[in-house]
Amino acid sequence: VSLSGKITGNAFAYNLPRSCTDSDHGKNPGEQGTAEVKDLDSARLQSFTDSCNNAGNLLEHYCDEEVHLTETIPCVCENGACKYISK
Repeated sequence: VSLSGKITGNAFAYNLPRSCTDSDHGKNPGEQGTAEVKDLDSARLQSFTDSCNNAGNLLEHYCDEEVHLTETIPCVCENGACKYISK
């Protein structure tokens, strides 16, 4: 077998297991939490903390098993948590 050309990238990362944990135990807009994520394209752990986009929206980070998800939740937001959820 002969290879020609240049091999680039981070091929070993595809063999690493995914993981996702959330300090506020899932989608919990009333509490600021941090999702810690290791996915297929990164060998290091990344952290995503719930935050207020502005006074009227929370950017909630949470896990669905090993997958990191985000959701924008309309609410009165303060310090990365909803104080009152808008309807």
